[in-house]
Amino acid sequence: AATMFERATRLDPNRYEAALRLAVTLDRAGQDSRARGLYRDLFDGGGPQWVRMIAAQQLASDLVVSGEAASAVRILRRALEEVGPNPRVTIQLAQALDDAGEPRLAAETLTTLEADLDGDRSPRLRYSEWPDLGPRVDHQRLAERARSALPALEAALGARSDEEG
Repeated sequence: AATMFERATRLDPNRYEAALRLAVTLDRAGQDSRARGLYRDLFDGGGPQWVRMIAAQQLASDLVVSGEAASAVRILRRALEEVGPNPRVTIQLAQALDDAGEPRLAAETLTTLEADLDGDRSPRLRYSEWPDLGPRVDHQRLAERARSALPALEAALGARSDEEG
């Protein structure tokens, strides 16, 4: 998967979602420093707000795991200031503050949570949705074509196994 996302980002550096998915893939594969660099670039860059927010969250999570909770706090505060209120980020900030030895500030941060609930789609929800592949590609149409091709594939595989058997 990383190869496909790398190719997409090379072809078009403004494919922010592909770059985000590449960073997450690298992170899960244990390539922490590359993933962190991409998260920082995405957060500092001029991409969509939802991509910037997820990049900040991922970067902050990695920083906390690495024992750099104070750096995570700075990233999350900046995300809330620059990108806007977000309940998940507020909760993550409170956790990072607690990890940084600031339990009082963590509790105060959680009191602002209600004001963050604006009913908009969260960046995480957007990330979990099927990516927009452009006007010519329709996910539903592709899924229907795949389902209609299954009987022919099964028949071909069955014929091949008969020949081999």
